[in-house]
Amino acid sequence: MNKKILSLVACAVLFMAISVQAQQGKWIGTVKYKLTYEGAVSPQAPTEYEIKVYENKGTTGNAFVKAITNATAKSITTMFDLSSVPVDGVQGKWYTRKKVTDEDMNKVTYVFTGNTKQMAGKTVKEVHVTYKDDDDEEKQETIWACDEIGPVIDLMFYLGLKGMPFEFTAEGQGVVVKYEVVELTPNNVKETEVLLESGYEEVTEEELQEMVSILNGGGEDDI
Repeated sequence: MNKKILSLVACAVLFMAISVQAQQGKWIGTVKYKLTYEGAVSPQAPTEYEIKVYENKGTTGNAFVKAITNATAKSITTMFDLSSVPVDGVQGKWYTRKKVTDEDMNKVTYVFTGNTKQMAGKTVKEVHVTYKDDDDEEKQETIWACDEIGPVIDLMFYLGLKGMPFEFTAEGQGVVVKYEVVELTPNNVKETEVLLESGYEEVTEEELQEMVSILNGGGEDDI
């Protein structure tokens, strides 16, 4: 085999390695969103949001509440650090784990329209989303998603979406929040960052709601 053939083989191997790194379910890095608001919001409302991705796992949150998704296991783990709360029955580090079923994911329908655009250096695709709200009324919205990076299915925002949401809106308490990906930082996440931390004790969702009720003085509000 001459040097020219060897060079071609080397280029092919390099190309395959780069392609694998960019595949959905293989990408590692941080996804940064810009947040813009419609409605009355506090001046302290965050203007950025980050999700850390390690292949098929993702995590987001802060020092008190942190969510970890695992697209392979179809699970969502939420950690609550209430160790600084001086209330009996509440103080401690707790976590809940929910398995996402096919039934959960089948409640939402995704239709890729074929339209594309560029965001943060990636090609993103337009998706029509259909779902039913808490009142069992059918709702529709349009989002943009990227299937080049992120876990093989999304469990953060759109259960079962085969792509990572890059542009979408969320609404609550009279405020509409628009999420737009503005920056991708590859290879800056360690696998330990998307794993359950030590020192946390598992509780059921019912037990967690009891803690919330204690914190709210007997109320029923969710965390």
